[in-house]
Amino acid sequence: MNTPQALEVSPIRIMLVDDSATVRRTYSELLSKNPLYEVRVASNMDEALELAEHFLPDLCIIDYYMPQGNGDVLTRTLLAQPATCKTLVVILTEQSEVEELALAAGAMDVIYKDEPAQTFLHRIAVIQNYINNLRALIFSARQTVEQEQRREQMQRQKQESQLRQQWLESILQSIPDGLCVTDAGGSIERVNPALLEMSGYLQSELIGKGVELLLVNIEGSTGLEDLQVGCADGSILPVSITRTPLEPTHAAHGEYVWVFHDLSELLSAEQAHQSSKAKDEFLASMSHELRTPLTSIIGNAEILAGTTLTEDQQSLLGFMRSSSKGLLALVNDILDISKIEAGKFEIDDAPYDLDVLLEEIERMFIVHGMGLVFEVNRPQPQQHLLLGDAKRIGQILINLLGNAVKFTSQGKVTLSYWVEENMLNFSVRDSGIGMSPEVLQRLFQPFEQADSSISRRFGGTGLGLHISGSLAVLMGGDIHVYSQQEKGSEFILKLPYRESDVQIEANSIQQSDDSLSDLNQSFMGEVLLVEDTLELQLLQSRILRTMGATVTIANNGEEALEKTLQQHFDLIFMDMQMPVMDGLEGTKTLRSVGNETPIVGLTANVMQRHREQFFDAGADGFLQKPIDTVKLRGVLKKYLKSNPRKQQGSSTQPDAESPPVVTQSDTPPYPILVIDDEQSVLELYQSAFGGDVGEADETVEILEGLIEGRPINKAEKEFTVTIADQGKTGVQFARQAFQQGLPFPVAFIDMRMPPGMDGLETAKALREVDQQISIVIVTAYLDVDPKKIHQELGRGVFYMNKPFGVQEVQQIARMFIRGWGKGPQTADQEEKKPEQPHVAQTATTPVVDPMIDDELMELFYERIAEHSKVIRAALAQEDWAELRMAVHTIKGSAATFGFFEIGEIAKEMQQQITNGELEQLPDLAMRLVGEIDKILLD
Repeated sequence: MNTPQALEVSPIRIMLVDDSATVRRTYSELLSKNPLYEVRVASNMDEALELAEHFLPDLCIIDYYMPQGNGDVLTRTLLAQPATCKTLVVILTEQSEVEELALAAGAMDVIYKDEPAQTFLHRIAVIQNYINNLRALIFSARQTVEQEQRREQMQRQKQESQLRQQWLESILQSIPDGLCVTDAGGSIERVNPALLEMSGYLQSELIGKGVELLLVNIEGSTGLEDLQVGCADGSILPVSITRTPLEPTHAAHGEYVWVFHDLSELLSAEQAHQSSKAKDEFLASMSHELRTPLTSIIGNAEILAGTTLTEDQQSLLGFMRSSSKGLLALVNDILDISKIEAGKFEIDDAPYDLDVLLEEIERMFIVHGMGLVFEVNRPQPQQHLLLGDAKRIGQILINLLGNAVKFTSQGKVTLSYWVEENMLNFSVRDSGIGMSPEVLQRLFQPFEQADSSISRRFGGTGLGLHISGSLAVLMGGDIHVYSQQEKGSEFILKLPYRESDVQIEANSIQQSDDSLSDLNQSFMGEVLLVEDTLELQLLQSRILRTMGATVTIANNGEEALEKTLQQHFDLIFMDMQMPVMDGLEGTKTLRSVGNETPIVGLTANVMQRHREQFFDAGADGFLQKPIDTVKLRGVLKKYLKSNPRKQQGSSTQPDAESPPVVTQSDTPPYPILVIDDEQSVLELYQSAFGGDVGEADETVEILEGLIEGRPINKAEKEFTVTIADQGKTGVQFARQAFQQGLPFPVAFIDMRMPPGMDGLETAKALREVDQQISIVIVTAYLDVDPKKIHQELGRGVFYMNKPFGVQEVQQIARMFIRGWGKGPQTADQEEKKPEQPHVAQTATTPVVDPMIDDELMELFYERIAEHSKVIRAALAQEDWAELRMAVHTIKGSAATFGFFEIGEIAKEMQQQITNGELEQLPDLAMRLVGEIDKILLD
């Protein structure tokens, strides 16, 4: 506690003001004899005010009568100033009548000049005592206030210290890591609950003990990273340890804070990751090892089925084909279960036509119903496409129907659906053998069937229902089952009912059965293509010309109007968004002037309102970008005349915008390169491509003969195949053919070959030899990454899954022989295009058009680089109209050319500009420019 300080006695400051020098001198000398007086003098009012401002007198002795202003005026002035408002004033005078005036002005006393000197000094001494007492009082009050402030400050500091201690203690208690504090001798002073829980020790067992009690592997330790925590039960806990001086500036004192971070979960997670990785690798390897021999079995069985066989041979072949397909189904089921359990099963979410899905299933089970009555009960047709994974819904229904058919020897199987409480309900009901309550309890477990007799009698593994139930849950639904022995069963699949905004209507361009029946059909007619994007003009006109149409191009609605006034057109394709005059305005204008030519709208927008806008403007149909060639052919069939004498691939006019198609040869046999390490698969390729295996020299000879026009003995064959059982050999064959100017148009490459040169490395090496060679990646491997392969190889890459059929591999070869990206596809190719691994073929991820060649790709790259510059400039200038036009153009072409992510970003930007939501535009623009830069660098 601080002791109060004594008041220090200091002189009082006296200002003497008188116009008489004699008076000033007399009184000044009297006062100055006392050391406790500090005296200053002034001769008039102005001097006094100036002196008082910096001298700050305690006492003013002022003559009343002065030429420039009397004493009462000076008194009032001094007491009115903030600096001298507390100054004491005494009036000095010879006249008694001024006393009342002086006191009224604020003076505390009046001293008469004729009083003796001692009386004057005595009276000043009284005033001095008054001043000193006043000072003492103020000093005492100030001390009291300061003491109270100090007390309050100490109390506040104490409270803050307590709160800080509580806060630190709370942190110490809540820290998930173990923590202890050791003194200079290394003994434990404090521990937190986490360390006690971690080590299993009691607090009393650790306090005062050396920290070595907790540490393991001290001997030979080279640092904290080698230490672990030894627990009370003798177990060892993996930890990371940090040690920090309690007072960093006094580390030599030896007090430390130790922090122990438990690594058990991290190591477990790492082990789980490694285990999952090993499992994935095993599944991939198993998939490859099982599918590869199945490829040979199924493929060769297909070849045998096309030959002349005895009845017994046909029966044996039937058993072989059904058994191999059953084994393939089992492999697929096991892989599906593995992906579901690993959380890697992806559910697509895209618009689908429920009625079309049910029609496909109905056709399948009418064929396979074994004489049973099979019914599909539908309410009214759906008005909109639904949202969901049509493939997986179909998989579940096929499994349920397959079981119903399998376990129903006679009677009826019924598939029904209805909508109730926002749920889409499917019912599969049969009149089969039914199930007991005991069986129902374990029905959806993997590898479960009613009993062993079911498996012996009907076959199967019990995986289908487990997979179906898991898929239903992944899609937000479930499956309920009701059954009674000998009376049949009913399975009800419940899924969320979600309508898209895409309406199913008569005006929509649908893929009809007859449009699929003959994709080689050619057409005659004048077509006006109204499109503002150059690369899409070239691509779409090329596609139309391969189908036989004569194409004229207009850059916008205004040009379209001019061209329709100059000549007649049989059909107009109208892009929706264009500069000068957009597609909606162009369509309205054409209809307003009486033009009745059929108009089909083209747009990358898929919202129902965009379709309605086109139809309201007067359009007859609608196609979504990227354009589906089958739907495009349906439009041509509807509005143009057929030209049966011309086959697909011929054109009624040369393609002015693109170079002529150059194929490897106009006549067979066509050379194929196959690289696979499995001998049975190579033999299947040999059978598929005509039975002969060509060596590189033979292939070169055939190609030379084709070019020189020499007769070829093998002209009746469609293909000749050169095989290699490893990547290095295949690359050598390709190099030899390329050096002689006769490159292979296409190579089939197994993705998973022994180390040294796997499928991807082989494909890259082939592209180094010949940049134009098309690659077919053949795989049963689960983890093929098309995006990575595209980055490595660029375009001209196709995927074919094992096992594959002979017709499938022949169709793919024909497509490439005609020139990848140049020749048209046949109907079979459109219908049986192999599924690309991990690429969902849905309405939201269209397949890249095979008519895109290197010339068109180069044009696309040039154009999108220009658009990228426009985006940067428009963003800097906040020119939203220019920015909207740029991203609209990108949106339309990016998806068509296979860059779907760029198209989606551009679509989002266009929507935000339209809605006036500009806050996120800079970030989206930078993302878009970044993605464009990536593909330009690639």
